[in-house]
Amino acid sequence: MAEHFNYTGRKEIDNHDLHITLVQQGGSSRFKADFDFAPYDFASDAKVFIEAYIKNHLIRFDFGTVGAFAAPESTSLDEFGEEVGTVLYRIKVVADDERKTILGMPRRGIGKRADNAYGGCAPDCILPIGKLPPDSEQVWAMDFSGDYPRLCVNASLEPTAPKEGFFIALVYPAALRSVLEYTFIQHHDGKGCTWADDWKEFAGVNLDEPFPDIADYSELDDRYSQIISDWIDNVVESFVAGAGLVDKVNGAAQ
Repeated sequence: MAEHFNYTGRKEIDNHDLHITLVQQGGSSRFKADFDFAPYDFASDAKVFIEAYIKNHLIRFDFGTVGAFAAPESTSLDEFGEEVGTVLYRIKVVADDERKTILGMPRRGIGKRADNAYGGCAPDCILPIGKLPPDSEQVWAMDFSGDYPRLCVNASLEPTAPKEGFFIALVYPAALRSVLEYTFIQHHDGKGCTWADDWKEFAGVNLDEPFPDIADYSELDDRYSQIISDWIDNVVESFVAGAGLVDKVNGAAQ
């Protein structure tokens, strides 16, 4: 049975203070976590939990207390099976009292983070990979129904296919454009999309394409869409150039 927490008066935790590393070895998956408590004034005896979840499938891990933060004996994610790459994580700091008052938690969960040649961020750390229904004939499609957009691929594809250079070159630029258009054009500056800030950071920090500084969106109308469309074009171009995707296609064709 799930524990029930009291959310009254909680502090909002910045996801940048939670660092998750996904470890996959010998067919099993687990995670390591580190958290910076310095910016927060939590009691040292407050309990710390990290939750791993996909939609309604949630596993809660006890990481001790603020004063004695330590991983439990197991942080296995094997329950999630092949969907482990789409798992989101969130931290909860809970008062050590009968009311189990939430002292702090983030506004949204985060995916795993990983550094590589893609401008400092792997494609699948900002865009988790999921699977399409078994009867789907599509090679890939975007899913915006959960807490974070996912790139879903055909269930019959080899597990390594989404990491292959040819797949990345042909699919990721279109998927990137799809997410940015959905978030910043359809939802007008990301309002209503809990992941908007993550994508602004990805574009600005990893691709050197900061989000346009627009003072008043309500008065721009069609001009807003054009400004954002131009920005999206630049983001996609920077991603393609930084990852050397044209060379990947040429290399696969030879």
